[in-house]
Amino acid sequence: MYSSSAIAVFTTVERFDYFSAAVGPEADFRLDPRSSVPLEPELANLARAGAAAVIIDDAHFVSVSDMVSGIAAFLNNPSHQDSRMRIIVVCSHRTPGDVWLSYLAGYCGVYDIVFNCEHVQITKELLRLLRRPNTRLDVLEILESGWDALRASHDVAETLDGRNLTTELAGESVIPAIGRKGQRYSHIDIADYVNRSICFELPERGRVGIRVSFEYLD
Repeated sequence: MYSSSAIAVFTTVERFDYFSAAVGPEADFRLDPRSSVPLEPELANLARAGAAAVIIDDAHFVSVSDMVSGIAAFLNNPSHQDSRMRIIVVCSHRTPGDVWLSYLAGYCGVYDIVFNCEHVQITKELLRLLRRPNTRLDVLEILESGWDALRASHDVAETLDGRNLTTELAGESVIPAIGRKGQRYSHIDIADYVNRSICFELPERGRVGIRVSFEYLD
């Protein structure tokens, strides 16, 4: 277990009790989402300050893409490669097959995820993770159920000559497409963006090609 003073928590006022029961009220609680975006600099500052662990609740953020892109940017930044700060993500209302869970576990390598639970179970799961980090085996259900989503995202990136179109358009990295078994085409509307809508269309498995379209909603 870690000292409470060495833990930072991003959550909401409404969910404060679930987290304080696990880490103690002395932890560094961040309850204002306006001060947490972009997230990557906040994580970098915490790492430099010597935080042992940071717990990130997706309910804290207005847009989940702000959370995921911030975590990805921090983990992919070479200047943070030596950081020993643990990242624990709470997505309590999300279930295996969710594209954001798949991205966190499959692309970011974040295995310490609390998912598909409510209320006091959040506290119990956090206590378990603080005592023993998850391994890949613990999130195998997320990885297996999200395989199509991750594969579709990888295919899109390759089709676009290794460039991430959403990064080019929106200035942040998000999942660009979802592929589901049994569907001739797969679509995703990136609804997390207020000013734009992006739609990707993947052809039937075994065929080559992809159509990408985007529409600004100003």
